[in-house]
Amino acid sequence: MKERKKLNHSSYCFKKKIILNTPIWTSPARQTQETAKIAFEGIERKVNDALYWMDALFVDQPVGDNQKNLKKTLANIFESVPEDGTNSVVVGHHFTFGNAISSLPYLGMVVLKPEGEGKGFKVVTHFEF
Repeated sequence: MKERKKLNHSSYCFKKKIILNTPIWTSPARQTQETAKIAFEGIERKVNDALYWMDALFVDQPVGDNQKNLKKTLANIFESVPEDGTNSVVVGHHFTFGNAISSLPYLGMVVLKPEGEGKGFKVVTHFEF
């Protein structure tokens, strides 16, 4: 297993004057919760169970109420436009947003632009810290 670097994204955001909405959302996976704790030390974090099932976001024809609810919850997270001048943060691992990104490097970050409810989102860029 790779040794984790202590990289505090909240300090980076503060220096760059990037305003973060709280809470920082994570999936229930332990690794995402640990990453959020390290990267956004001192900022409120909350678990959203739907984030564990990110693939449901890209199912064209959801089957059953559970899959439909997951897709709706995930779409709401990624399509919701934050208040002007602010940014929402979701911590996840190994997700390519429907293959919009070929792969993410270790400590990679994806920037999404929500288009609004029912309109989807765009992958703006991705980079490595």
